[in-house]
Amino acid sequence: LQNLAGVPVTAENYKLLTAMLDVLDIPQKQEITQEWQDRFAPKVPPLVLAALETDPELLGQVTQAVQAKQVLAQLQQQSTPAATATVQGGGPTAAQFDLMGGGVGVVPQM
Repeated sequence: LQNLAGVPVTAENYKLLTAMLDVLDIPQKQEITQEWQDRFAPKVPPLVLAALETDPELLGQVTQAVQAKQVLAQLQQQSTPAATATVQGGGPTAAQFDLMGGGVGVVPQM
C-alpha cells in the first residue's frame, strides 16, 4: 500500500493502479477506483471512437460541428456584455442598436 500511495495516478496508469488496488483489502477501494475512473476514463464511448477512426467523413463532420460550437461560444462571450446592457430608460444603447441591425438614419423606438 505504501508503494502504491507513492505513485502519481495518471490517465496512462490508472487502470494498472486500479488492478493493484483491487488486490488490496482496504475499506474505500471502490470509491477510490470510481474517482479515478471518473477523472481519467474517456468520455466518448469506445463504439463512437471506433466509428470516428474508421470513417473519415464522419470525423470531418464531427470536427466541423465542434469548431462551429467553439466559434459560437466565442461570439456569445464577446457580445454578451454589450447585448445585455441597457440605458436607464430601458431602450438599447447606440452600440446595441447597431448590433441589432439598426442602420444609419433609423431611429429606435423608446
